[in-house]
Amino acid sequence: MTREPQFDAEQHAMLAALEEYEAGLDEWGIPIEESMSPLADPGNPESRFHYEVKVRRNWATDAVVEREQDFKDNPSRARTFAPYRVDH
Repeated sequence: MTREPQFDAEQHAMLAALEEYEAGLDEWGIPIEESMSPLADPGNPESRFHYEVKVRRNWATDAVVEREQDFKDNPSRARTFAPYRVDH
C-alpha cells in the first residue's frame, strides 16, 4: 500500500512561504523591518512615522480572571477555567 503525501508540492510551497512571512513579523504582527526601522525612531529627526498604542480589553480573559479570584484561597492545578459566550 502506498500512502498519499499529506501535502502536494504547491501546498508545501505555500506553507513554506507563510512560515517565511510570519518569521518577519514581530509579536504584534508588524513587519520587523518596519517596527525597528530608524524611520520609526521618535528620536530620529528624519523619522517618517511612529507608533502609538490602543488599549483594548479582552472580556473573555476578564471573566476568567474574575472567576479565578473566587478560588484564590483554594488553588488547584487541576482546576481550569474556560470562558464561554452567553447570549442575552
